[in-house]
Amino acid sequence: MVQANRSNKAVLKHRFKDNGGDRCLTFSYKFFNNISLKLSVVDFKNISFQHELWELSYTSGDWMEAAIAITSQVTEIHVIASQVFSHLDGGVAIDDIEVLKRTCKDTNVFNCHFNNGDTCGYTNSKTDIGYWEMHQSITLSKTEWCLRFNGDNFPPGTKARLTSSILQSTGPRCFRFVYKLCHQNANYLSVLVGYVFNGLKFYGSSLWTRSVGNMDCSIWSKGHVDIPSIALDHFIAIQVERGHQSDSVYIDDILLQSGNCFK
Repeated sequence: MVQANRSNKAVLKHRFKDNGGDRCLTFSYKFFNNISLKLSVVDFKNISFQHELWELSYTSGDWMEAAIAITSQVTEIHVIASQVFSHLDGGVAIDDIEVLKRTCKDTNVFNCHFNNGDTCGYTNSKTDIGYWEMHQSITLSKTEWCLRFNGDNFPPGTKARLTSSILQSTGPRCFRFVYKLCHQNANYLSVLVGYVFNGLKFYGSSLWTRSVGNMDCSIWSKGHVDIPSIALDHFIAIQVERGHQSDSVYIDDILLQSGNCFK
C-alpha cells in the first residue's frame, strides 16, 4: 500500500522492453480515507515528452479495477500516488498489475468513431419518436462519418436518445465525445446514465447539458462527463431535445475511459 504522508509523491515505474503493438495496463486499486490522494498514470514516449493517461481521486473503500490503453510508441509508464490535501491523511493500495498485449475492453466495446456507418453497439431508444441518423460528408481527400439529429423532421419537445451497451459494476469513468450544436438554443444536448432493473431500462437525471451553438454550425466542441461508480447494470445515453427553432445536432468520436475526466 502507498500511504500518504508529508512527501508529495510515490511512483511505481515500468519500462517496456519493446514498443510494438497496442497494450492494456490493468490493475486493482483501493482508496483509504477521504480524497486526500490522487492516483494517476503517466506515459513517456521519450525522455522529454510525457502525457497523463488517467487520473482518479475517489472516496470509496472498495477494490476497483482500472484498464488503461497504452499506445505502441510509449517506452515507459509511471503509476503515481500524489497528495491532494496536505492536511488530510489517507492512502491508496494497488495490486494485480498486468500489461496485456491487446487493446483494452473499453476501447473495443464502447469507443466509436462511426467510420463506415458502424454504430459500435450504440442504438436509438425504441420509446422515442426522434432518432439519431448516420451522416456522411465526402471531400476530395476523405469520407467522414458521424451521427446527426435533424430537427426539421420533428416537432418541438421531441427527444432522441442514443444508448450504449450495458456496463457492469465498475469504478468511475470518463465519457468523452465531440459535438456540434447549430444555432443558439435550437436544441438541448444532454448526457444521462440509465439503469437496468428486471430487464427494463430507466433513465436518470442529466449529468451534462448544453444548448448554446454557433450560427454556421462549423465548429466541433469537446464534451467530457464524469460517470460515477454504479453498482447496478447501467448504460450511458446521449439525449437531444428539439427546441422551438429547427436545426441539427452532430456527435462523433465517443471515448469511454476508466478514471476521472481531466483536461
